[in-house]
Parts: sequence; C-alpha cells; structure tokens
Amino acid sequence: MPDLLDDLVCYKKTRITHDGKLTFFLGKHSTKEGTWGKLHLHAGEVDFVFLNGEGEEISRRRLNKDNPHMLIPPASWHKLVQITPEFDASLDFCCKPHRYFNKKYKQLSNVHQDLLYVYKTYFKNQDVLNVLDVGCGSGRNSLFLAFSGHRVTGIDINEESIQQIREIAEQENITTINTIVHDLNLPLTEHKELYDFVISTVSLQFLQVDRIPSLLKELRAITAAQGLHILVFPISSAQFTLPSSFTYLPESDALYHDYQSAGWSVLEYTETIGQLHKTDVTGKPIQGLFGLLLAQRA
Repeated sequence: MPDLLDDLVCYKKTRITHDGKLTFFLGKHSTKEGTWGKLHLHAGEVDFVFLNGEGEEISRRRLNKDNPHMLIPPASWHKLVQITPEFDASLDFCCKPHRYFNKKYKQLSNVHQDLLYVYKTYFKNQDVLNVLDVGCGSGRNSLFLAFSGHRVTGIDINEESIQQIREIAEQENITTINTIVHDLNLPLTEHKELYDFVISTVSLQFLQVDRIPSLLKELRAITAAQGLHILVFPISSAQFTLPSSFTYLPESDALYHDYQSAGWSVLEYTETIGQLHKTDVTGKPIQGLFGLLLAQRA
C-alpha cells in the first residue's frame, strides 16, 4: 500500500482551548472529504472519540503530554471529551497537494482531472518543467504546477483572473509563476523560449474558429523537443447541446489527425462524456462530449 500521508500539506490552522468556542468540537462533527486533521495537544488532557453515524462511540484515545498527537482521517465522525478543566490544542487541516488551492481558496475549482492524470502518469519524479498554461483562467492548474516546483507561464484574456493568480502567488510566496494578459485570438508574439509542457483545459472552445489552426501551429513551434501537449476540449456532437458561447467545437478525431499530420506522436486520445461547471435550466450540470489529446513533439 502506498503511504497516503507522506505529502500532506496544511491549508488552515485553528486553536482549540478550554475558554474558546468549544461547542462545535465537543459535539459530533467530522472532517471534510479529502481533509486530514492533525491535532496537537499542548496542555491538559482530552479524550478523542471516534463515532459512527448515529453518534455511538467506536473507539477512544486519551491525549496528554505523553501522547499529544492525533491524526484524524477524512470524513470521520468524532468528538472531543474534556478531561481536565483546562486544555490547549491546535488543529492543522491538511490535504494532498493537488487539493491545496481548492481547499484554501474557495473561488478556485479543483485541478482538472485529466491534467492531474497526465501529470502523475508522465511527469512523476520529473525535473523542473517549463510550462505554458493556455487560457489559464483563475489559475487552478497553473498554481498547482508552480506549487509543485515547476516554472509556469499562464496566459488569459481576463485581467481579473490574472490579477487573482498574482495575488495568490504572492500570498503563497510562489516565485516561479508568470502571468500574461493576452487575447488568444491574436498571434503569440512574446514567447521566445521553449516549453516542455503546454496545457489547455477547456479553453479552446471560446476562440474564433479560424484562429485555431494558427494557434496550434504557434504552440507547437514553441514546444521543446520531446515536449508534451495536453488539450481537453468539447467536441461537436448531435447528442448534446452545448452553450452558444462555445465558438469552436471540432469534429470527432479532428485534433488527433491535426497533430498526427504535424508529425507529432499521439500518446493518448479519448472522447468521453463529461460535464461542464455550468448548469442547465433544471440546475443539472450540462453534459457534453469531451476530447483528451496528449501528444509529443518528435
């Protein structure tokens, strides 16, 4: 079994004391999914009690100066029982690195699942990468990759989103991320260096149809030898109705053939049914057909 705890990062801290707001912690409560709690007792004694869904005790552990630490698994019902009149403890809320920014900054969604899959499959234990995030939005992917130690350039037309990335990067003391406000419908003129990894997750659909061929050509030209592209994009399909704001919807296999014709190796290509963050009139997420292309420059 892999060690699930070897790379946990803390995204929030809180203090728990006898004279603080104890009601929540003394009653039945749980950590959230994907959140581990690291409880550190500094003074006094408490019992940590695991509970089932009905509030019945499953197990109990005494925390004191000889046994001051407790790791709380995700989504586990529990409560504290005060043993000494006075006690002082701290609680660290921790998660896996790819959940860090979503947990700490609620305006950011999770790292795109396809990007996370590719990163863990193809780039695990990789040296520092030079990454270009095309249509980076609010920075969910850019911040994760920079947080993981890579050099990242994020490019997007939305000035507010770019400013948000800059503010979060400054707050987190991340110095390996660069952001550019640019309309991707216009030629890329500021990119003189080569990138090891170029990503575009659900951003191409907002561009002008006649811009896509030249944009992909430009992106391939600024990719280093053996560099990778990952594109995630909605596909034109009679089965689904996608938002009218989507101006570019390639036909099935179109980008597969485009990269193959350009002399690139297509490492993975799939078309699967997925969901948008947007919802329909009934409040359900809009479904569509999405392509995943992972290609490598020769």
